[in-house]
Amino acid sequence: MQRTGFPSPAKNYEKLDIDLNKLLIDSPSSTFFFRTKRDYKELGLKNGDIIIVDRSKHLRKSILLVVLLDGRLTIKNICDIKPETEIFGKITYVIRKL
Repeated sequence: MQRTGFPSPAKNYEKLDIDLNKLLIDSPSSTFFFRTKRDYKELGLKNGDIIIVDRSKHLRKSILLVVLLDGRLTIKNICDIKPETEIFGKITYVIRKL
């Protein structure tokens, strides 16, 4: 039997497993997951977003941080915090249901 037609365009693509733990977590012992309880429109976050926070990351490349204010954790832009503000960690990823 002789084959005719074109080969499958997917022939050269392998099925790759996606491991979200490997993709999203660099330091398991210092990584925390939180769900936002309100919109942070100025920061691009919505109520119910899941944020991944890594306490071991350097802050110089960060924009969004989780900080401790008045005994509560909240989200702030690095430009909006005072030097004495206690930083909990750097937001590394945001997960949002579409």
